[in-house]
Amino acid sequence: MKTKFIVVGCLLLLTGFVVFSACHIEYLNALGGHVLPRHESDLAEGKWEIAELPVVLGRLDDQFLERRYLAALSQARSNESEPPAEVVPGPPYSASEQRSIDFIKSQHDVLIRLHWATKTLGIAQYFLAPIVLLLAMGYGILVRGIPSKVLTGICGSLSLLAMFLIAVRGYWEALG
Repeated sequence: MKTKFIVVGCLLLLTGFVVFSACHIEYLNALGGHVLPRHESDLAEGKWEIAELPVVLGRLDDQFLERRYLAALSQARSNESEPPAEVVPGPPYSASEQRSIDFIKSQHDVLIRLHWATKTLGIAQYFLAPIVLLLAMGYGILVRGIPSKVLTGICGSLSLLAMFLIAVRGYWEALG
């Protein structure tokens, strides 16, 4: 009887970890703009390559500078005056520029968290999801009773779902 509780406890604990990992990665994937699954073309576009935040903000500041210059040039043409000699980069930012900066910062944070979760939790799922499936199948075969069979069926189904997500989302590319 004690062995049954230990096996059921291990099965529930491992299943909980596998389900938590899969849900956490899928949540971060949705927040990050569905960057998973990645393909070779995505890697070439830098979709999974995460640059440092100052580099990203520098690129954004260059875009702001170009937009400011084009706006000043357009305004000079409409007023029939001389185009500006120089446009000042950096702060102060307009409200839309500040929203863009805040959005880029939050997306960068989400992508870093997703990359970490894929490298740690996702790789752990490679080993734990099959173990859960085998444990559920073995325990389901050995025990009698409908509640035990339902429990093993649920745990096995959840581990199969996690293995499907591993295969579809391509967690293994985080190792490269």
